[in-house]
Amino acid sequence: IGTGGGGVSKYSGQTFEKWSKTNGLRGNYIYATYQDLNGSIWVGTSGGGVTIIDSNIRYLNSSNGFSSFKTKAIFQSRDSAIWLGTDGDGLSIILNDTILHFSTQNDLNSNWVKAFAEDAKGNVWVGTSGGGISKFTFKSDSTGYVILNYLRAQGDLISDRITDLVVDKNNRLWYATQAKGLGYISGKDFSTNTIPGLNGQNLRSLCVDSNHLFIAGTRGVNLISLNTDSLYVQNLEGNTELTSENIYSMQLDANGGLWVGTEKGLDHLVLDGNQVLELTHYDASNGFSGVETTTNGSMLDQEGNVWFGSIDGLFKFNSDGASKNMTPAKISWKEIKIGSETKEQIQEKHPRKEQWTLPYGNNRISFDFVGINQSAPKKVRYKWQLKGRDNHYSEPSQNHFVEYGSLPPGKYVFIASAENENGIWSKEPITFSFTVLTPIWMKTWFVAAAVATIVLLLFVFYRMRISRLKRKLKEREEKITLEKNLIELEQKALQLQMNPHFIFHTLNSIQELVASKEEKVARKYLTKFSKLMRQILDGSRVESIALSDEIKMLGNYLELERFSHENKFEYSLKIEGEDAEFIAIPTMVVQPFIENAIIHGALKAEENGRVDVTFETNENEVICRVIDNGPGFKKKENNGHKSAALAITEERLKHLTQSKNAISVSETNNGVTVQIALPILELE
Repeated sequence: IGTGGGGVSKYSGQTFEKWSKTNGLRGNYIYATYQDLNGSIWVGTSGGGVTIIDSNIRYLNSSNGFSSFKTKAIFQSRDSAIWLGTDGDGLSIILNDTILHFSTQNDLNSNWVKAFAEDAKGNVWVGTSGGGISKFTFKSDSTGYVILNYLRAQGDLISDRITDLVVDKNNRLWYATQAKGLGYISGKDFSTNTIPGLNGQNLRSLCVDSNHLFIAGTRGVNLISLNTDSLYVQNLEGNTELTSENIYSMQLDANGGLWVGTEKGLDHLVLDGNQVLELTHYDASNGFSGVETTTNGSMLDQEGNVWFGSIDGLFKFNSDGASKNMTPAKISWKEIKIGSETKEQIQEKHPRKEQWTLPYGNNRISFDFVGINQSAPKKVRYKWQLKGRDNHYSEPSQNHFVEYGSLPPGKYVFIASAENENGIWSKEPITFSFTVLTPIWMKTWFVAAAVATIVLLLFVFYRMRISRLKRKLKEREEKITLEKNLIELEQKALQLQMNPHFIFHTLNSIQELVASKEEKVARKYLTKFSKLMRQILDGSRVESIALSDEIKMLGNYLELERFSHENKFEYSLKIEGEDAEFIAIPTMVVQPFIENAIIHGALKAEENGRVDVTFETNENEVICRVIDNGPGFKKKENNGHKSAALAITEERLKHLTQSKNAISVSETNNGVTVQIALPILELE
């Protein structure tokens, strides 16, 4: 068929024929359908009663002796009687132009009839909603029936809410229930519980062939083998991806195929035991416009055609118009975009372009393609693979647009293929090759050069670090040596500073005593002098001295100074605290300050001169105070001159205490006070 602007289409025949209100049915919602022995089609619809299709269309309802209630079940027994089950008005049996009506008023347990089945003895079983199962046995000597009811309360059934009935080759009656599973009646044998192993207990439909019982409900399809004594429940295997597991009806066709009706259309299964060899789906896209099927509204007619009831009419499957489509879908490109430009736009700018490249990092490429399939355009599925990135094809889907971004450097080939409704894939897939460029910093030579540079820099840094550490270590050693030498030199310089003055005055005074014939006194002071010299000599060999020994040495020194200056000043020497024998202080630190207090203070006092020396100990240091009653700073003759011994001592204390405030000097109305903070050292 040629069209104006729409291409060419090929008509392969109509897959489904449809009956609805537009061509004679009383309603579009189909509840039941059945073909009698004469070839007439009986249909129960939402319009109530029954519609009969043969050479013309006839109706059964309350106007001609039947019910106008909805007919939910239709069946013909071997004695040619037609059984019609209604939704709320019991059942009717049409036999020899006579209509017999049964309801709760004459032995039927429920007026809501759902299913019929006939066993090998000619008994007709009636399944109802809420009233269990009734068995009708025809009395040959009359036109009546003997009715036997089976109920849950009597221990006969697992539930009274029956949804479907079938009889298998072993004359065993199977019944499906609403929410209670599957049960059976076999002679006097009754199942007391549901058959174990089912996917779900809310069942709707049963069908049976010579080998299997098929069971379906809201959880898919199960089956039970009829060739074994054990009732072993099996699942379908193989290609079992049903369009929906919410199943309303099942119907076996003349070839042993199983038709499954759901709210999404029909699935046709080709089976080998419990193995699904093929699965074909039908919905509005390929002729089954009713889409949602109804509960057990299907049948197989005498010519082998399958009929399906839906919520929008009755459909007959036309096997001639449903031949398998062996023509593969033809796939082609719709558009390829590299970045924000299409392939065609890029080629217009660069007509000779053959190699397609993308930059590294912020790269983006998208593919849009289409598969042409005339028989079922909406059934086309696609699969694709990006070689260089993906190891396998994608799962088949109806998506035909793929986009990639931020691909790593490398060579890529995009491949896409299309599948028609019967699983036939394109003979030749479409391909597109491109390259994502490698940035300079990821190239081999650049990486090698970068690694070599880093190694070289690390080596240079290592060498510089070692050299710097060695230099710092040498500088530290030199500094320590220098400080040690400085302290030793300062101590010796201090001793040399003190010794000439002190020795000169002391020896002169002793000489005068000898000259004046006072040998006894001279011997006394000579002894003190020799003891002091020995103390000074011992102290010059160590860094620290016991506080008690320092006080003894200072006592001798003050006594000799007072003697050499003809007793022109008085002095006192005190200690506050205990453990003077166990506290060590630096040697020869206090003496220069006492000497300074004598020379520039006590000897120049207006009245009797005086020097007071006190020591106060605490946990961290010893505080020494040297107090004189001299004229103070304003009347000093040295005019700001500071003795070398004092300067050296101050510098020495800075090294020992790491403090610039180890010595403090204050002036009062009665003289000058010098406070010295002496660190406590380890006793040598």
